[in-house]
Parts: sequence; structure tokens; C-alpha cells
Amino acid sequence: MSVINREAPDMNDRSRLFTRDDLRNRLAEYGYPITKSYFDKICLPSRNAGPPVAKMWGKRPLYELEPALAWAESNCTKPVARAA
Repeated sequence: MSVINREAPDMNDRSRLFTRDDLRNRLAEYGYPITKSYFDKICLPSRNAGPPVAKMWGKRPLYELEPALAWAESNCTKPVARAA
């Protein structure tokens, strides 16, 4: 089980490779909360809607933080204005 680091994200992490669960936890630390089940679904090859895969370790995809942060930001939308 992964433990979330409550300290500020380490800038050295930007050059590391992350498993899907580690990446999901790191994205949450940067302010992009994504549930495990939703992240697993969008990362399926049939959906191809998740962050870009940097490398494969056997059958396990590995991700880089910078492209994943860009992916998360690109999925953000502007707030919808509400009528008063």
C-alpha cells in the first residue's frame, strides 16, 4: 500500500518514472484528485484517455510526472457561471 507524502512535492520527482498508483497519488498532491477506479478506466488501452506512457516495464506502464501534469491540466475546464 502506498503512503501519501504530506510534504511539498519534491522537484526531483519530475525526472522519475511512476507506476499508475504512484502517479495518481502524486497528481493528488499537486491538486488533481482522481479516484483509483476512474484513473484505471481512463488508462485502459481501449480508452486511451489517460496520461502518456513513458515506458513499459514488462506489462506495467510507467509514467513521467511532467507530461502527466500537462495531461491533468488539459483535462481541467473553466467553472460554469451560475445565474443569480
